[in-house]
Amino acid sequence: MRRRGAGPGDLVFVTGTIGDATLGLALARQRKGPVPEEDRLFLLDRFYRPRPRLGLGPVLRAGATASADVSDGLLADLGHIVRESGLVAMIEAERVPLSPPARRMLAAHACTIADLVTGGEDYEVVFTAPPAARASIMMAAAKAKMTVTEIGSLRPLAAGGGWTDGTGPARLVDVMGRDVTPRVAGWQHF
Repeated sequence: MRRRGAGPGDLVFVTGTIGDATLGLALARQRKGPVPEEDRLFLLDRFYRPRPRLGLGPVLRAGATASADVSDGLLADLGHIVRESGLVAMIEAERVPLSPPARRMLAAHACTIADLVTGGEDYEVVFTAPPAARASIMMAAAKAKMTVTEIGSLRPLAAGGGWTDGTGPARLVDVMGRDVTPRVAGWQHF
């Protein structure tokens, strides 16, 4: 499955949870405050032992149009898809799937949603599909015993604004629809 192929109106889905590896790295570097031991061990494990989504094939065959692994950060890797497809992604911050330890750290103000969606090394998969494929994708995910979450949608470039305004092709919006996109979408290789 390639990055190009997404269309306007497609939905955005992601496997698993986002941000655990970023928090695990911060804990490994001792850059985060006191965290319950069970949470610390979970997050360190997610950083040191990524679990690639090898069984995702049937889910993608159920109707996906484009996909990318989440290695440079959710917004950065989704940005590759929408840039290749000439679109803009609108991701709803409250729909981004977080593990219980990540939710607790977010609630304790030990991290921000921006930290979680721009950190990398999650090795989850972000993909797009038309709304008509939603039920097939969710059924295939359940059959594969894989968690897949719908987190947003794609819009034509003109409807979402240009990439030249500094926010990039993947946008994060809060529950009120306000743009809360971080300045940096994720890891920059060059």
